[in-house]
Amino acid sequence: MPFFQNLFNEEFRGTFPLADRQYNITFRVPANTNSNHGTLSWTPGPYDLSSDNTLTINIAKSHNFKKFFSTAINVAGATASATTAQEVVDILRANVNFSDSLTAEVKVINKQTNTLGILIKAIDPLGVKFYISNSSAEKKLNFNGRAGVAEMPTYYTKHIIGSEDENSLCTLIELDTSDAVDQAIITEAGYDYTNALDDWELLGGRAEIFKFQKQTVDGSDRITQIIEYPAGAKAGDLARLTKYSYTSANKNADKITQVPYTLQSGDLVTP
Repeated sequence: MPFFQNLFNEEFRGTFPLADRQYNITFRVPANTNSNHGTLSWTPGPYDLSSDNTLTINIAKSHNFKKFFSTAINVAGATASATTAQEVVDILRANVNFSDSLTAEVKVINKQTNTLGILIKAIDPLGVKFYISNSSAEKKLNFNGRAGVAEMPTYYTKHIIGSEDENSLCTLIELDTSDAVDQAIITEAGYDYTNALDDWELLGGRAEIFKFQKQTVDGSDRITQIIEYPAGAKAGDLARLTKYSYTSANKNADKITQVPYTLQSGDLVTP
């Protein structure tokens, strides 16, 4: 049900563990297709930073890149409403917490129009991992404009940055559907933040261990048929139809048959 954002350049692939590993489901969040050389701002300057002026940069240096520390930097220029890319670069370079691990430079982001943006990269790409928070100045600079977004089951919250789960990959951001900034990110990615799917819907009928059943009962409170299908299946998908036949008023069925069945919209049930 949650929406997740991937701010790094590796695709997130999460396995949804099932009873038989060969039938495990994989959920993906696309990689941040930003720049092979670092993180590039996709909105050209100058920038109006008169109200949103704080760029929050999160840096990890540990061997497993699970512990990030945040540096919030006011990047507004001399005239905040018309801050240039060069001014942002100069401010970042002058910040000790930034320059200890990262470097910044002005970069042409559109050769046809010769518009300028900002490129941030790690001094030691193998020893430093970083990302830009979505808030404040990022709304204007747009470093995360090409970050991957996907809707996945709640199970994957174990992999968000800051998770204490010992098996966490700490690579995802969980987007908040009640936050205006995150709402815009979800919408831009083609999702509807007002209509998040339940976890079972996201399974899409691919997990055989989670079953839904629609039962039909006769006047004697005996089950006469069961339509059974994997959670999240849709009309047109394959299901199993089980029919029970009884003799006279007997409570136990004397004949049970199971046959393939194609789901109809009226067969679908919800929790």
